[in-house]
Amino acid sequence: MVPRTADRRLGVVRALDAVIADPRDPDLVTHHQVELLRQHIYGLALGYEDLNDHETLRRDLAWQSAVECGEELASSPTLCRLENRADRRMAVAMSRVLVEQFIVLPAAICSRSTCTGMRVPRITGLPLQPRGLSSMRSMGSLRRGEERRHGWQCPAWMPVRRLRSA
Repeated sequence: MVPRTADRRLGVVRALDAVIADPRDPDLVTHHQVELLRQHIYGLALGYEDLNDHETLRRDLAWQSAVECGEELASSPTLCRLENRADRRMAVAMSRVLVEQFIVLPAAICSRSTCTGMRVPRITGLPLQPRGLSSMRSMGSLRRGEERRHGWQCPAWMPVRRLRSA
C-alpha cells in the first residue's frame, strides 16, 4: 500500500503521534493512537474522506496489514472522537511537524549534499509557497538555464545559489 510505504520512509504518522497528547486511560485503550492516526490518514490519502467508509474497511485484512494491526480496526465513532479532540493547540503542533518534515528537513539535506553545485543559503529565508522559476530568476536566486540542469535535485521553490570554490 503506497501510503504505508511512504509513511515508513518519512515517519510522518509517528511524528504526529509524538506531538498529539492522548488523554485516554492506557488501561482501557483498545486501539493505540498511532493506529487510529494511520487508519484515518491512510484512508484520507486513498480517498476515503467519510468516516462511514471505515465501517467496512476496518474488517479488511489488507487494510489491517497496512495499519500494522492484527485485529479489527477502530470503528467510525472511535475515529470521530479522535477528530473531535483536535483543537487549536493540536493544529499548531501538527503544522510544525509537517513544516519540519516537508520544508526544513529537505532543505537541510539539500544544503548538506552538494545538490550538483546548488545550495540552500538559509532555512529562515525559505518561502512557504512555491514560486515560479521566472520570479526566482528575477530575485537573482536562480540563473537562466539552471532550472534544467539542477532544478530536479532541489525543490523548485527553494532559493538557491551557486557554491563558490574555495
